[in-house]
Amino acid sequence: MSAWLRWLAVLLLVLLALAAAGWFAAGPWLAPPIAAPEHIAGTWAQVESWAAETRHPDAPIDRLHAALDHLKRAGRSEETWEPSRPPEPVSDPAEQQALAALVEWSEHGGLGSELCIVDPADLSAGPARVVEMLRLARLALAHARDDTDPAFAAALRLGAYLRGRGPLIAGAVGFAVAGDALQVAEARNLPAGPAFKAFAPRREEVLPILAREAVCSLRLAEAAFRSGAGQPADMVEPGVIARWSATWIGPERELAMARWYLGERVAAAAAAGDDLTAVAATQVVPDEPDALPASLLVRSLAASGASVVTDMQATLTAYAARLGPPP
Repeated sequence: MSAWLRWLAVLLLVLLALAAAGWFAAGPWLAPPIAAPEHIAGTWAQVESWAAETRHPDAPIDRLHAALDHLKRAGRSEETWEPSRPPEPVSDPAEQQALAALVEWSEHGGLGSELCIVDPADLSAGPARVVEMLRLARLALAHARDDTDPAFAAALRLGAYLRGRGPLIAGAVGFAVAGDALQVAEARNLPAGPAFKAFAPRREEVLPILAREAVCSLRLAEAAFRSGAGQPADMVEPGVIARWSATWIGPERELAMARWYLGERVAAAAAAGDDLTAVAATQVVPDEPDALPASLLVRSLAASGASVVTDMQATLTAYAARLGPPP
């Protein structure tokens, strides 16, 4: 064999080796979900069913937004939460208007008919104003006498409604409002009256919150892909192979991977039953990204909800100790 042919043979072997290495590296990023499409569809349908569960009506949210606008106009800086502070009358006119609008909202309002509070398909709408809602609720709890005060009861109602709408952050704020109200009652040695019992947090609220986090996250990703506003490469800092596969395989594979991964997490939480410690364990996300499925979208949407579930468990335990089990 001539030297030229030997070099050609070596070159071909090197190229074959590189092609094989490339295939093994890219393969996981090109592969579909490991579950059958029918299984993924069935699990996701169950997740959507859990996400839709709520005890509260689809009443308008407008008056609540008006209350938040008044609070924003007041311009109060963020204060340290002090549940033991004695209640004082509200002196700021804008804050007075905010509390009045909150009470008016509580008489006839809700969080609207949108499962996620804000439609994820509307990329210009911005997130739901749940952090502002927490500030509004704390303003009411801090300045109202007890749960017979309309503002205090309205704050409890707002917390309960947030546990029945929106993604994980809304549910977390809803539980936080309930916990804050109980802290106020204990610090002031107040009885837990009818509003506490009517709007007490419940164990069965946890799974729908986790399901709504999955559904709202996926709907946001679908909207971003449709608009072209959010390609997976924009969401994380991927490697070359990950960027290449996401570009050439397209959104269908990425969305299928996300539907499979998010659906299995919620299904695992449901399988854990009443053991919230076990539920929290299903929501842990590995610190090492390579422990997650080979999907840019999955790695972008995978967020740990374990600490949130643990906080929910603590609030439920505190309420059970004070009020007994919910009716």
